[in-house]
Amino acid sequence: MKSVFAFLLACSPVFCQPTYLTGQAARLVVGQQNFTYQLYQSPPTQNVLGAPGGVAFGANTLWVADGNVMFAALDNNRVLGYTGVSSFPTPTNIPAQYASLYGTCPVCVGSPSILLGQTDYVYANVGTTQNTFYSPSAVATDGTMLAVADTNNNRVLIWKTLPTGVNQPADIVVGQPDFTHYIAVEPPTAASLSGPQGVWIYNGALYVADTFNNRVLIYNTVPTSNGASANTVLGQASMTVNPPPPVTEDVPLPTQSSLASPTSVTTDGTNLYVADLGHNRVLIWNGIPTANNAPANVVLGQPDFVSDTDDNSTVLCASNGTDSNNNPTYPPLCAVTYSFPRFALSDGTRLYVADSGNDRILVYNTIPTAPPTVTTGNPDAILGEPDGLTDSPSANTDSVQSPGALAWDGTNLWVADTYNLRVVAYTPTDFSVNGQLPETAVRNAASLQIYGSGSLTLGGTPAKGDTVTLTVDSVNYVYTVTSSDTLSTIATGIANLVDGLVSGTAQDPNIIALADTSNSTSPVVIFTARVAGTPGTATTYSAAVSSSSAITVATPEPNIYINLADATQVAPGSLITIFGTGLSTGTAAGALVANPDGTNFSYPLLVAGTMVYIDGIAAHLLFVSPTQINAQMPFDFTDRSSVSVEVVRQNADGSLSPTNTIGTVIVAGNPGIFAEPGPEPRTGLVYHYSTYATGLVDVDGTIHAGDVGTITINGTAYNYTVQAADTLATVETAFINEINASDPNVTASAANEYTRIFLTAKQPGATGAAITYSATVTGSSATLTLTAFYTSLCCGNAATGLVTPSNPALPGEAVVVYVTGLGITTPATDSITGQLVVPPLNPLLTPVDSIIDGSDSGNIVSSYLVPGAVGLYEVIFQV
Repeated sequence: MKSVFAFLLACSPVFCQPTYLTGQAARLVVGQQNFTYQLYQSPPTQNVLGAPGGVAFGANTLWVADGNVMFAALDNNRVLGYTGVSSFPTPTNIPAQYASLYGTCPVCVGSPSILLGQTDYVYANVGTTQNTFYSPSAVATDGTMLAVADTNNNRVLIWKTLPTGVNQPADIVVGQPDFTHYIAVEPPTAASLSGPQGVWIYNGALYVADTFNNRVLIYNTVPTSNGASANTVLGQASMTVNPPPPVTEDVPLPTQSSLASPTSVTTDGTNLYVADLGHNRVLIWNGIPTANNAPANVVLGQPDFVSDTDDNSTVLCASNGTDSNNNPTYPPLCAVTYSFPRFALSDGTRLYVADSGNDRILVYNTIPTAPPTVTTGNPDAILGEPDGLTDSPSANTDSVQSPGALAWDGTNLWVADTYNLRVVAYTPTDFSVNGQLPETAVRNAASLQIYGSGSLTLGGTPAKGDTVTLTVDSVNYVYTVTSSDTLSTIATGIANLVDGLVSGTAQDPNIIALADTSNSTSPVVIFTARVAGTPGTATTYSAAVSSSSAITVATPEPNIYINLADATQVAPGSLITIFGTGLSTGTAAGALVANPDGTNFSYPLLVAGTMVYIDGIAAHLLFVSPTQINAQMPFDFTDRSSVSVEVVRQNADGSLSPTNTIGTVIVAGNPGIFAEPGPEPRTGLVYHYSTYATGLVDVDGTIHAGDVGTITINGTAYNYTVQAADTLATVETAFINEINASDPNVTASAANEYTRIFLTAKQPGATGAAITYSATVTGSSATLTLTAFYTSLCCGNAATGLVTPSNPALPGEAVVVYVTGLGITTPATDSITGQLVVPPLNPLLTPVDSIIDGSDSGNIVSSYLVPGAVGLYEVIFQV
């Protein structure tokens, strides 16, 4: 006993029980084919939800009220029962074969076997009978009985035993004298209801949030006959009172005992919780009230019982600065403010609040006993948002939109994610034994961070005494030209000023500068943000020269810019790196294994006892360690914009330890270029393409019969007359065939991106670089265009050699970079996840472009998945 007691003393609640992390992702989804699909299905189907507003759990069944009192989408006027919840995937029971058994989202679960309110899953009829609904908004069960708030019929229906089939009629109606009336009695009585949106059964009692009557009714025992009267009323002085709001108010004034449009009432047997929607608060009663109009003991979302401001940030939030008059300013919301909360639920230890207007769920690890203040009362975790200051609703795995109800099954928190047309489950994790993933754990493996950049291009003629002033935010960097300066040395001098390499100067806190002097007539100073992602793009800059100077300065962008500002945005097929703690008990590389049919090799799904699940699909692993995993994002995820990611570690004793689940944004393409290790800006792994000089001709425009195209190579003209049946591709092919048939100097081939003809010298080095080429089109109204990007082939550098300052890439030269994150190919025959790529080398579905020194100056030749590799693309482009 002493050792047990010592353990209990040493073990804090945070580390002795599963906990939630702010921003964590949902682990399961019900009612959609993936987390982000949001399918509107009319007429309804069995497996697609409309706008679920209510959710409950009992007897291993998830109950969903598929109504629509929040006007989100479709009102299916039904309640669905999903049996066998214990057989849904848990954090540790998603074996690799789930990928083939359940399609591309094994954690998208549940097909209902119980249907109430309709005779078939394809109907959404409205009715006022013993087995029909009109916008059911809430459902409750104690594991034996079921109750449904049939909102627009002004009643609650009760099944004395849990329904098991289709269209089973209710046994009892509350709020109406029988099953065929739906009147709203004015003034109310102990037996009437008006628009109830909350219902709860606990310990033999029934609780109803009588929303439009601004009250909560308590029935000491679940009624056994129609039209039963309640025993206790909260929010009103008596059963027959519902005073109209004051003329100047939209809702009744808030007091310690008043309610305005309450939408849920729940109890854990110790406390009573009411979501007081119209007063933007949650009220807690210590114990179950037995007297009418009993005052609440605790208020959340407001500083006191007489306030009801939507997101009362000026009182409850810390100031975030001052305005032009030096008055304090405040954020629009913070972690303790509420906006139209719709549900409050206790699992016996924690309290959950569906803060619907702020699109989030607030988690309190212990039941609050006092109202919040600026410095106290923060929830312990926030689900659906990355922090307490953000309201950015979406259909991602880590977001919700207007959550309407909550349910706890002992392991998972189920959320009716109404505006996302789905129900999702969040699962807490015991981090004392399990690994942990930060919210931004998953990254493009080639570009773990993406840094914003900018540029300054110099031109003209320098003269002694000229000045060039670069202003970065409010800091001026002034370079004074000397008699020996060139444009290149001026560019280097400006970069040195920014980087603090000049005596007496300090480095800029926001950007790093690097001089690119490979073109002496227009050298460029390249700026790179010191902070990764979007925060690094806040820096502005400009440049000016002295009044009499003949130097020119150009800044294409007025600020540090970025294309895709987050390396955590991942394209299907990308190589990814996952960072975290406790991810594996060992370190190992994934060894290629032969496919069962013997036709190819794939990377394994299990390495060193570790697996990664992405939307429930086991990922192919290249490397695992306790803090880092390298894997491939499946190519299958072209139908979603976010996925869930989880790591499961096998321990020495055979037990399994799952991490928390995080969300990762999926985009069509977000390339990362492989680069040398080291601090930013890193040196890219850019290679000279060929020892043989190359050139590029673009075939564009539209087909017009009779146009005559001419490509001239070293004085020899190759002509083609366009036919009416031609396409740009057939024109390209015709020129390639003609050149290859007779030209002594070059060979021609088709670029696999755009319609372009790639010319390659037959002789290496300088001989090939002397070959000239051009392209023209003639015709009275020619619409075909042929563009030769340069006038001669270039450049014959040693193939496969790195581009370096001492061996730079020259204008017109073809270079190669290796990239991940370019997305799927078309056709997708070579886009097979985890498997070595084999020819043919198909082009990408989304064409690639290249940006050099801040301008769209790279001409793409080809881009494709590299044969014999996984998730690696080779991109060839002309500088």
